[in-house]
Amino acid sequence: MKKTIIDMYHEHLSEIRKMLHPVLEQRIKENATVNMIPDDSGLLNTTPPRPNRNHIRAGSESIWGPITHGLDRTFGRGTGYGKLGAGESIRFALGAMNRSAPPDGTHVDPNIHSDGCTIYMSDLTDVDTHVGFCDGPLGNQKAMSSIVSFCDAYRVFGTAGIQLSTGMPQVASGIKDGMTTSMGGKIERCPPIVLSAGNVDGTTPIKGLPGISADEEVNVLQGVAKGENTQACFQELSLLLDKTIGAIQRMAVMQGALYANLPITFPPTIHPQMPAVCTTMMIENFGKFMETLTQLRNSKVHWETMYCSEAGGSKQIASTNVITS
Repeated sequence: MKKTIIDMYHEHLSEIRKMLHPVLEQRIKENATVNMIPDDSGLLNTTPPRPNRNHIRAGSESIWGPITHGLDRTFGRGTGYGKLGAGESIRFALGAMNRSAPPDGTHVDPNIHSDGCTIYMSDLTDVDTHVGFCDGPLGNQKAMSSIVSFCDAYRVFGTAGIQLSTGMPQVASGIKDGMTTSMGGKIERCPPIVLSAGNVDGTTPIKGLPGISADEEVNVLQGVAKGENTQACFQELSLLLDKTIGAIQRMAVMQGALYANLPITFPPTIHPQMPAVCTTMMIENFGKFMETLTQLRNSKVHWETMYCSEAGGSKQIASTNVITS
């Protein structure tokens, strides 16, 4: 039988608590009378018995259920800026030590990597080191006010839109000498937004083709192409292709004129094969080659319209829904 969430909780209880709180299936097997849902069964939103993981409390901390208010503390009481008496913080954590599952009754320190889900806020912390972010273009930032969420799946849904902005707010009231970081540092004009799938940076090696291309390395984190600039690039390329096709068509016309005049020889018997050969070449030149160039030019116009204008609809390169700087 497939294990339920309640079964998983029950497995981590101490032997005494397993006896005190048998699962409903066990009660039925023991022919116990079950006329109502037990308060500790976990069914229909009753409270199941969960393993006790007792938080090792620091002297600066106040605890209200899953919310802990105190000083910056990444793990034990000697970690973070809290060991220096700094870094006011709030931790909202659920599923204490769910990822490591210590024995029932264990006393544990907070651990963002082991807890089921955590939202952590601090006015002074080394968030990149604390969580384990790759450096990327932002580098490993130290002594910053930070908010971090750590969980299995993270979703944001904005019915009126979602905006991610960096740098300076357009309006900053109540600050006499201008906006700074929480520790008085300078705010850059346009700090980058880094999206790192896999949480990796550095480079990726690419093997070249023997005798054709050399081995190379490309950056894992790269700048995002801007939609309107990319469209403009393709439109300029389209113009270059148009001029190239036009030049080939003009050359084909001149070549056709040459084929038309080559059979004219004096005296006519010098190259008796020329009339037949040139007739075939003219048919190929005007009947097929020019037709192919015309079709290519028409396809280019369709390609440009499809990907570089609003007429392309869902194929348009520049998104009308996701905007980036």
